[in-house]
Amino acid sequence: MSRWMTVFAIIVICLALFVVVVAVRSEPVDITFEWDSYTGIGLAGYNLYQSQVESTYAFGPGCEIAKIHADSTGYVLPGVESDSTYYWVLTAYDKWGNESGPSNECSNDKTAPAVPSGFSCR
Repeated sequence: MSRWMTVFAIIVICLALFVVVVAVRSEPVDITFEWDSYTGIGLAGYNLYQSQVESTYAFGPGCEIAKIHADSTGYVLPGVESDSTYYWVLTAYDKWGNESGPSNECSNDKTAPAVPSGFSCR
């Protein structure tokens, strides 16, 4: 095989690998969050926290991934990697700087549900 044919073969293989890597890479998705409106006094807004470990968050100023206006009952988080699992919680904060505890946790985890148990027929 000539030197040029070898170089050409290597280029073709590299291009094929590049196409495979690009094809396998997932596209980012938007995640939409919704919650009930708060009717209390002094609400200043909401903080959205994210983690890649279930039930493990760093809370406090600068740890939130989004600060959301008090009038909102929803938020769209753009550009989330669809091939990674993330967990989120929401907190409320008031005009005096107090922050609530976290909401229930939600996730983009696509793990299959557990096998049903106790199934029978008679």
